[in-house]
Amino acid sequence: MFLLGVFSTHLPQVFKKSVKVMSQVLGADAVKKSLPVGVASLERKDIKTEFSSHAFLRANKEVTLRFPQNSTVKSLVVKLGDQVKKGQLLATLSSEAQSLKSELDNIESQTREIDFRVTMALAKKEYLSKNEVSQKKLERRAFLIRKRLGELDSSAVLRSPISGIVSELSAHEGDYIDNPQNYVLKIADTKSQSIDLYVPQNIMTHLSRNKEVFLSKSGEEAKGFVRAFAPVVDVKTGSVYAEIVVPKSPSSWLPGMYVETKIPLQEEKGALTAPTRSIVYDEGKAYVFVVKSKEASSEIRAPAAEGESLNYVKKTPVTVGISENGMTSIQGDVEEFDQIVSEGISGLVDGSFVEITSF
Repeated sequence: MFLLGVFSTHLPQVFKKSVKVMSQVLGADAVKKSLPVGVASLERKDIKTEFSSHAFLRANKEVTLRFPQNSTVKSLVVKLGDQVKKGQLLATLSSEAQSLKSELDNIESQTREIDFRVTMALAKKEYLSKNEVSQKKLERRAFLIRKRLGELDSSAVLRSPISGIVSELSAHEGDYIDNPQNYVLKIADTKSQSIDLYVPQNIMTHLSRNKEVFLSKSGEEAKGFVRAFAPVVDVKTGSVYAEIVVPKSPSSWLPGMYVETKIPLQEEKGALTAPTRSIVYDEGKAYVFVVKSKEASSEIRAPAAEGESLNYVKKTPVTVGISENGMTSIQGDVEEFDQIVSEGISGLVDGSFVEITSF
């Protein structure tokens, strides 16, 4: 106690008071004993907070095509996942009416062929004039042309009304369409997609129309924006609905895929930051332990005793800002490059002697 008393006569009043209190509580040896700590330097950097979630992509534009009732799928030109262009042929079909018409055309064709053969036989025996024979030939040629045109138009077709991707296909070649609701072909425009996002009500104040949103999946990234959001909170979930539009997404992103979304909330440019773990709280107030040196400090003028650390800590109050990736912005009587305790904080008090080491 005598040495502590002599040493304390050279300290400022505030520090002498701390030493006195610590000596009463811990004993003189505990006050002067060096505690091992790890330190970090305060640095200035941009820091921001964001809301992160996952949601499903959906196409902004999707067209559902249905196969006509009582028709048969003759051929499918596309398969699930194919990229198609506007106007591209997707499938051909035939109906019962078309089949009957085709059968009727065949009967008429055979009848006309028989009639033409009779005409040619009569012409050989010169029972018909040349004009009559020519007329029959022209009638036969006209019928054959009409028949061919009928064949070309005998199948109904499905064509894509938009460019996109075949996102659903529930029909197969040879299927008879008895109920159109069960046989569909969907084309989705994947160039522009959207996300239905539900966010906590506490970030509602950070939402605004056209606010930028960042999306990522499997190393690929895209940007979107808030097109609209509900002005009320869902009482059941406590969340707010927001529609995110992605005007241009990677070609590998398809409707129904799960992507990560990030909405920026707050940002501080050039903020003074400290490791979040280095901030301690005492009676609701935030502090950091700033490492001071006896040699560099005017607060302590007494020389260090043999084996005694030259470093001590000053419990410094700070105002805490936002946090990101384990770093928190702070304000107070601290400066860039100040060293603060980041490891071994437990047991420290204002004025504790410390020994900087690696943890």
